[in-house]
Amino acid sequence: RTGGTGPVTVNYALTNGTGILGTDYDTTNGSVTFEASETSKTFAVTVKDEGVIDGSKTVHMTLSSPTGGAKLGNPATALLTIIDNETTAAGTGSLKLSLNTFDVLEGETVVITVLRVGGTQGTVTVNYASSDGSARSGSDYVSAAGTLTFLPGESSKSFTVRTNSDELAGEGEETFTVNISGPAGGAGLLSPSSSQVRIGG
Repeated sequence: RTGGTGPVTVNYALTNGTGILGTDYDTTNGSVTFEASETSKTFAVTVKDEGVIDGSKTVHMTLSSPTGGAKLGNPATALLTIIDNETTAAGTGSLKLSLNTFDVLEGETVVITVLRVGGTQGTVTVNYASSDGSARSGSDYVSAAGTLTFLPGESSKSFTVRTNSDELAGEGEETFTVNISGPAGGAGLLSPSSSQVRIGG
């Protein structure tokens, strides 16, 4: 509270961002009262520990309806971030492929996305590689291998695999596999760490 001398009250409310009421937090709304000489007040937010790795969550906080002649200043809204603590190493998070199955048309390039969940502190790396299924490297697709580096704050990285068009009629769907392995920098590895890529005609 800046300025003013008399007692005033202001309401606060919490609403869902990516955090869900009842799952990630319990506090919804209330009010705080400032006596004539008070310049600061606090309220508590009850955060729940749901026990799964699902990344940090956000909650919107808003002040409204001041009484006693007070007005809302800036900021009157704020974003609360609930940090996920279910990580193998505090804050570094874990890595996984974004889908169990990726689809691509023959002759096109498929984008494979790797997600970092449960924390984005520090720099972490993970290796990726493709391996043959019914689709064969060199004839049906171009083999891919390398390392992805996630810098602090980064939660998504991608690599690409190019498929070949062999123009064989009636060949049907072919598949190969992409894998991530060897996370470094304190990151864990989650499922799926291996996904199938389906090549359509």
